[in-house]
Amino acid sequence: MNIFNRKLTKRNEFIKLAWLSDHLKQINERTNEPERMKMHECSQHAKQQLCIYCSTCSKAICAQCILPMFDGEHIHHTHSRLDAAQQRLLVAIKEQEKNVQSDLDQLEKCIQIKGSIIDQIKTRRKESLNELEEFQTKIKTEIESEAMKYLKKFQDEQKSLIDERNAYKQKQAMLKKAITSCNQIELFKQEQKIFQRLSQRPKVPKVEKVDLSDDIGGSPLALPWQIGEFVVEQFSVKYRNRELMSSPSILLDHNQYWSLIIYPNGKDLRTDFYFSVMFNLNKGAPQLIGYNLFVELIHRHHDDSKHNYVLKSIRWFKEGQSNGFDQHYKLNNLSIDEFLNPEKDSIKFRFKLRPLSIFEERKLFQWQIESDNENKTKQNQAMKKIEDELANLRQDDRKRRQIIKDQQTEIQKMERYNSEFKRKRTQSNGDSRDDLNNQEDRRFNDVNIVNRNFSDAFKRCLRRNNALCTYNIE
Repeated sequence: MNIFNRKLTKRNEFIKLAWLSDHLKQINERTNEPERMKMHECSQHAKQQLCIYCSTCSKAICAQCILPMFDGEHIHHTHSRLDAAQQRLLVAIKEQEKNVQSDLDQLEKCIQIKGSIIDQIKTRRKESLNELEEFQTKIKTEIESEAMKYLKKFQDEQKSLIDERNAYKQKQAMLKKAITSCNQIELFKQEQKIFQRLSQRPKVPKVEKVDLSDDIGGSPLALPWQIGEFVVEQFSVKYRNRELMSSPSILLDHNQYWSLIIYPNGKDLRTDFYFSVMFNLNKGAPQLIGYNLFVELIHRHHDDSKHNYVLKSIRWFKEGQSNGFDQHYKLNNLSIDEFLNPEKDSIKFRFKLRPLSIFEERKLFQWQIESDNENKTKQNQAMKKIEDELANLRQDDRKRRQIIKDQQTEIQKMERYNSEFKRKRTQSNGDSRDDLNNQEDRRFNDVNIVNRNFSDAFKRCLRRNNALCTYNIE
């Protein structure tokens, strides 16, 4: 660069860089570090050391970069000492290092917490598996015990019935022998003996079918029944006034609050003379749970439960939800069947309920799956039948359309023949014209008759085709 072509530096610019001399002095004192100094040379000015920090560009520059005489690029930028900028940068980096260390400590703590949770899960899994094995063993033992108890009971009863059957067969053989082998005199002699032995036979016991599904298999997992009673006073008056009859909130097991609700069922004429019995779960089950329900209308004269009216079912509940029996009992039969106490005008209910066991839920879900599959099969069969019928209807429709097309072609031929006939008729003259006219009149009449027949048939086909198209659309 020619020194005579450099820009002049004003005095006040040198005053702004009064600290530059100290910087240059420090740089000259480090001439014994040639390799290091070479690394710190300015890329714009040869052999000039980086000694100033440009805050505007965030980079290190040399002294000539800020002087007008050297056409410096950073003249009007903000500058500071390189060591001061380095100190600020180190402070910022240390602050970031502290933040990183804090994050590392937090991550380490999270890793330890996750490790502790994993250890707890593994421990709980092992404990749960052990509990499940113990529970399975307990269930198997209880099922086996219940089954053996009922098995022994019914095997003994069956053996007793077999012995009685054998005794009856002996008596039957004696009677057959008396009928076939005894003569008249011997028969009268043995009459007293025969009827004496027959009078000693025991009464044949009445055996009914027994459902042990709740006793064997269901009982180990089933919770106990929750039982309650509700007496409705002034029932007839409340029913006539169509009042809602609700029991006080009853606290049962598992912190569940229930209410039994009785109200007239007046949705339509068919159910107007019935009353409904509903359970309401006021509190205690935020999730949907299946329950076994058992409602018993108590007979006022008999303690034996066989005289009571019992309804049982499975219903689903959660907090604030009601469910039960829409048509529990017919109102007019309460007095006739002696469920209504006429003196107190009251009826009494006994109810019990319990959540479904795992086995019961499994059976219920299995039944629902089988029912859905059966309904799906029926729907598929119905759809296939409808598709076959539609295919047949489409085939018939194609045939009818072809017939209509053929008839239209025939009609067009007749119309062309009629036009040709009219044209020839106008061109005919002389004596032969009358004969020709008579002959063509007859042919014209025949053509008109055929034309009308085809036109009527065409209209009928169109009506049938429109009806068929409407059926296909529906």
